[in-house]
Amino acid sequence: MPSPPLPPPPPQVVQRALGETDSLRARFAAAMIGGVMTSLAGTPFDVAKTRMMNEHITAHHDLIMARPALTPVTAPTYPNMLRCMLSIVRIEGPLALWKGLLPVYVRNAPFTMASYLLMESLTLTFLGVGV
Repeated sequence: MPSPPLPPPPPQVVQRALGETDSLRARFAAAMIGGVMTSLAGTPFDVAKTRMMNEHITAHHDLIMARPALTPVTAPTYPNMLRCMLSIVRIEGPLALWKGLLPVYVRNAPFTMASYLLMESLTLTFLGVGV
C-alpha cells in the first residue's frame, strides 16, 4: 500500500509577507535578505582582518624598503582576531565592527542573489520541489 502524500510545506517568511506562494519577486526578496544577513555576519571579521593586515604591512614596510623606521617595530598590536575585535569595540565602540557595511553588501549582493535564484531554479528543475 503506498504511503499517503506529504502535506505541502508551510509558506516561508517572505512568501507570507508578500502574500504570494511562489514568485520571482518572493525569491528575489529572500535573496536580498540573505545578502544583508551575510554582510552583517561577515563584516566584523572583514574589518578585523583588514586591521591586522594593515598593521603587518605598516610595521614591516620600512624594513622591506630599507628605510629607517619612524617608530621601532614592536610586537603586533593585535595578536589574534578576537583581541583585534575586542580592541576595536573598546576603543571605537561596537558599531565600528560594521564600518564599510555598504560596500561589503554591494560586493556580496549580486553573488548572493544569483546563487539563491540559481539554486532555487535548479532545485525546481531537477527535484521538482522548492527549497
